Amino acid sequence: MFAARLFDLVCPGYCLICGESEQGSTICQQCRTRFQTLLYQACPRCAAPASPGGLPCPFCREGYYSFRRACALGLYQGFLRDVVLSAKRPGGGLLAYRIGQILGDLFASQLAREHYSLLTAAPVHWRRRLRRGFNGTELMIHGLQTRLAVPTGTRLLVHQRPTRKQAMLSSRQRGRNVQGAYRLRPGHKLAGHQVLLVDDVMTTGTTAAELSHVLRKAGAERVDLLVVARGLPHG
Repeated sequence: MFAARLFDLVCPGYCLICGESEQGSTICQQCRTRFQTLLYQACPRCAAPASPGGLPCPFCREGYYSFRRACALGLYQGFLRDVVLSAKRPGGGLLAYRIGQILGDLFASQLAREHYSLLTAAPVHWRRRLRRGFNGTELMIHGLQTRLAVPTGTRLLVHQRPTRKQAMLSSRQRGRNVQGAYRLRPGHKLAGHQVLLVDDVMTTGTTAAELSHVLRKAGAERVDLLVVARGLPHG
């Protein structure tokens, strides 16, 4: 893959996360091990921490998700929160790509069983892309694709109007913020496709649900969600 070879050529010789010297890799073994420790017992529907004693998930009860199921690498806190924020900043494209590879390494067997026919990324508005210089989730799915041989649709979805940052809004405001904000790029037909949608963070699931709705409306048979981090609503 061209992107993988290009990134290998610009390997900086130090860990992109902790800064320690790491010849031949961009994430050191110690940081890779930290990713492995983030996995947790989760609700298979929405990736929130599983309720104790087999009780129903309180987050799933609050609303309907148009994606079938979700999984996350870890919770949006501490080490993982810092990594996600670093991957969003200008110059964080290589880290985003490597995060995609780590997702593939840790979820390879689980994802292979699902027989996905298409990988796609949550889009960002062109103004935000211009500020960052890239869309991190697109780079993540390129990294993921090196571990999971599934075709990608990196520009399949379009963020067609500016939206406010979801983290600053209440649950009700989040729904209004993203409603109608996304569309499918013309010329794409998804009939019968099993789609894996990739994003960096999910908190209430409102954005993921809206994106999944667009994909399902275009004919996708099912949509599953893979995120780096699962945030939890305040309170």
